[in-house]
Amino acid sequence: MYELAYLAAIPEERRDEIPDSSLRYLLTVDQETGQSTLETHLNFIEGKPFLPIAISYKKILISELYSFLIKKLKSISKEVVARVPEGFIKELDSSVAKVMQRNFITVSPQDSLKSALEKVEVRKSELIIVKDEFGNILGTINPGDFLIFLKAKHAGT
Repeated sequence: MYELAYLAAIPEERRDEIPDSSLRYLLTVDQETGQSTLETHLNFIEGKPFLPIAISYKKILISELYSFLIKKLKSISKEVVARVPEGFIKELDSSVAKVMQRNFITVSPQDSLKSALEKVEVRKSELIIVKDEFGNILGTINPGDFLIFLKAKHAGT
């Protein structure tokens, strides 16, 4: 909590350089770029390119804010210690068969994507495993990326 307060605090001497965090400014769409400050922030957080827009009533470039935040984040040095519950440590000795999931289907590379997706729907699978004729795994497909196309086709017919 102290770290969040520290990150949110703007030093008095930098108030003219660092914009405030008013929701009104966050949601306002910049006329030149067509993006809101919120969209720009999300792009910055996700590591995507962002357009340098002027924000807040002081019209400060957003890149100035990000430079300030990066420096502030680097100034926090906190050691993270992960603790594994004792009960879970005992479970690590159990067999993988006890914890494995079986909600997948296997297909050959020659199968059509459509037939694989239809199998996924019938069996309520969450993963498609592609195997060659020798049983070697060639790769996987996340059916969630494609089921929308199959459902759209069914809705259109």
